[in-house]
Amino acid sequence: MADNTPMEVKIKDLEKTMVTIVRALKEIKASMKALEEKASISQSDDIQEMVKSQKILEEIIFTNANAIKRIDEEIKDFEKNKANDESSKDETHDVGNEGKKCRYFNRGYCKYCDKCRFIHPKNICTEYLNTNKCEKKECADRHPKKCKWEETAG
Repeated sequence: MADNTPMEVKIKDLEKTMVTIVRALKEIKASMKALEEKASISQSDDIQEMVKSQKILEEIIFTNANAIKRIDEEIKDFEKNKANDESSKDETHDVGNEGKKCRYFNRGYCKYCDKCRFIHPKNICTEYLNTNKCEKKECADRHPKKCKWEETAG
């Protein structure tokens, strides 16, 4: 019986050890489960943060795209207005009654050419060509000076 007793003691010690091992396993499983939950929560938080960032970026891209479209439209309008201004400038050059005549172009040559803010009439006054004088007060045609060498040579 003496041998049996130490064996029973060993068995009881083993049972106690098994119980503590089982408790430890349960605690480890519980802590693993808690860690997994925390990991999934932090992953979902990270995912949510990434989704928020992506939405913000999409909004920025959308607003920039709208701004770019608006700027493109403004550029097109500007180019149309510029083309209209140039064509209307050409028309006023032909008409000659809508503003002052360029005195330099009137006498022969204007260094500003098409960029001049004054009117450059296309026609030469026939009365001025024939008589070297124009009696019309507001004549819309050019009155170019004749070359002084032309007068003395002839």
